[in-house]
This record gives sequence, C-alpha cells and structure tokens, in this order.
Amino acid sequence: MVSYFWKTSTFFDDFKKELTSNTIQSIKIASAYISIKGAQYLKETIEALNLTAENIEIYCSSSFNEHEPEKILKLLSTFSTVYIVNEPFLHTKVYEIHTEDLIVTYSGSANLTEGGLFNNFELTVKSESTKNQLEEFWDDLWQLCIEVNEEVIALYQQYPKEVLDEITQKKIASIKKQLNTVYEKQCTQSYYPDLKDFYFNVADYSILAEKYWEDGSSAIRLQRKDTQKKLFTLNEEIEPFAKKLDLYPHYRPEHLTSGIDPSPFNFYRVTGIWMRYGKDKSELDFFGQKGFGEKSSPYQQFHKHACLQLSIGSEGLNVGMFHSTASDGVDRGHVDDHWYEVKQKIENIYNDITGYEFVWHIYSNRENRLHAYFAIDSGTAQEFIDFYRKYDMDGFESFCMRHYDVDDERIKTERNIINEVYETFEAILPLYKAMTFRIPVDVR
Repeated sequence: MVSYFWKTSTFFDDFKKELTSNTIQSIKIASAYISIKGAQYLKETIEALNLTAENIEIYCSSSFNEHEPEKILKLLSTFSTVYIVNEPFLHTKVYEIHTEDLIVTYSGSANLTEGGLFNNFELTVKSESTKNQLEEFWDDLWQLCIEVNEEVIALYQQYPKEVLDEITQKKIASIKKQLNTVYEKQCTQSYYPDLKDFYFNVADYSILAEKYWEDGSSAIRLQRKDTQKKLFTLNEEIEPFAKKLDLYPHYRPEHLTSGIDPSPFNFYRVTGIWMRYGKDKSELDFFGQKGFGEKSSPYQQFHKHACLQLSIGSEGLNVGMFHSTASDGVDRGHVDDHWYEVKQKIENIYNDITGYEFVWHIYSNRENRLHAYFAIDSGTAQEFIDFYRKYDMDGFESFCMRHYDVDDERIKTERNIINEVYETFEAILPLYKAMTFRIPVDVR
C-alpha cells in the first residue's frame, strides 16, 4: 500500500497516528537538516512509547544546523542514538517505523524541521511492507556514520554562529576535518574488541594497520614510539632469559627493535615492530668485520641471521622463529649446504614442536604477499621437509610463528606475554638449533 502527502502537516499527522496506533519496536530517521523545534516535536511525539535510545536512531548531515547544533545534539541524545554523516553530504529524508507486523516508511522532501513537518509544500510517500525494503540502505548509511558523543558535541560547540565568511568557512572546514578524525577513531574501535585491560591496546595495533604503513608523520611516529616502549619493557625480562638459551638481542641497543619509520630497509612500510634474539656479535664478526654502511658485509648484519622473535602487527602478536631474509640469508645458505644433516635433525625433533600452533610462512615483503604456509601441527616431518624444499627460496622471507589474536587472554598482561615468550622460545629452540649455524661458545 502506497500513500502520498503534500498538504501541510498531513505527513507528520499520519506519522504520529502510526506511532500511537501500533506497538512500536524501533524508529529510524535520516534527515539532512534538523532544527531545535523539529527535534522537540519528535521528542514530544515519542515520549509515551517507552523506547530506549538504542531503539531510536537519527541520522543527519554534518551541516544539519548552522545556529544551535550542539543544543540540538544534546536534546536528541536524551532520547535517541544520533549519527552524523560527514562525507558525502547526506540529503536523504526518510522516516521508518518498525512495528510488530509491519515496516512503515515515509520518504520524500521533508526534513526534521518545523518547515519540513508543518509549513513547507513537501511531498512524502508512505509505504508499508512486511519486509525491510531499506535494510541495505541503512547498513550502507551506518558505515559512513559518526556516533554522536561528548567529543562530537564539543566540536559543534565551536561551530561559528555568525554570518558565513571566509574565516567562518575555514572554521567549519576545520571542524569537518576533526569529525573525520573522530570517524576514523570510531571505525578502529568498532573493528577491535575492548582491550582496555590489555597490555597492548587498540592504539598499539591500529597504528600498524595498512593505511598507516607508509605514514611518517610525527603523530603516527609518536604512537609507534609508545608501542616500541612497551616492547622495551618486555625486553627487560626477556633478554636475561634469552641469554640463558644462548640467544642475544641486537648488539647495538638502538636497534633492539625494528625501525618505526618508513625507510628503504622496510620498503617504506612499517607493517609491524619486532624484537629478535639470535647470535652473539662474536658469531656475526666471523662473517665480516665491517659495520653498517655501503661497503659493509651484509652477512654481519643481525637481520641476515636466524633468530627467535616477538612481534606486534595490526592483528595481534607473533612469537617464534625468523629463519631467513629474502636475500643473503646466512642460515638458509647453511641449510642448503648441509641439507641431509639438517633434514635428519628436523625428523628427530619434529614431534617436539607440535602442539603449539606453529605455522611456517613463506612471504614476499616486497609484494606484501603470503606465498605459502604450513601448519606444523597438521603435518608430518616428511610433509614439512617437502614443503620447505619446495617453497623456501631466495626472494622470500621465511619464518615459523605462533599467532595470538589481539584479545587472546594469554597476552592480556605484561606477565602473560613474558610467560608465553618463555614457553614459545623453549618450544621452538630445537628447530632453531637444527636449522641455524652456530659457533660453539668455547671457540667464539
């Protein structure tokens, strides 16, 4: 059934009639513009329905009112959940009522203003259906929205109320830009679970998301610095433990973690931050005496050698063994040169590394692409050996990791993380020893 309203007040009169003659479950309204009187009329109309704010959703444009926007948002927030669409401009006027049996929809030209509801010559179409014909519309609209909270209302308190000129236009543009920041923050918070009691929080993970990989701004760097400091704190306990396993951090303290700035060394992308524990500097010196620089031997560089690693990325933590860089990996060469001996060692210790959810990855850093992977728990020693020989090759990074999702209780606290590192390092150590060239302690 379809009805049309164009005479003044008739649309809103029918809207009120539907609200009072049915058992209402929820209301959704999308209006480009909202006035204080329009908001007051709506509140008075639905006050007797005993609906909670979660059952009433109101969507508006970022320029919904130029005179008293913060007052309107405060009023609407007392009885509804309010959303603002900053970009693109929302020009829709839709009023939808969900009853027990029907969905009643009004769409047309009438904004939630006194003029739109009572004074203007508007055209509104009413339809009734047992199906939600606009479900996809509301879903798409919600994806664009900023939920109004105290932070958003505070921004609208700054909204200029004088005649629009170049200065006030700049002020409005600044507010819209800040709204975009709020939007990004809310999107991030909705993507991640609640991590307020976790050692690493949403900011630590989200700053390593793909959209920030190439970002070298000071604000992003400061957050990476905060995350890096948390790794430094973990290292205070991990380093002494690692040394008992004959594993050592980078011999230069400033390189305890990977870089936090986009650079040629990470293909101008900060995809994660990690700490590695591997060979002692005396072992690295065996491969070349020169330090960093254009003429330095690549084999002396710490990252060219296998190590055990703790890393953080946008999806959580990874702990395990880093086997080889894409090129000039010392221990990849060692495995190739001593394949039959290494193969036998892998067969002997393989069962010892099962049960920990280790996954071996073959990854192209240059292309940012996973080339192949092997789940240690799901295969046999021979299947892993066949996988390694087929896929581990120059041009790809190679590593075996145990993954922890961001909300994994095993990494909730600093103590939890350290204990997981201890357990994982001890579990993967036999494989590390089997596939890594080490100089005996007594001859270093």
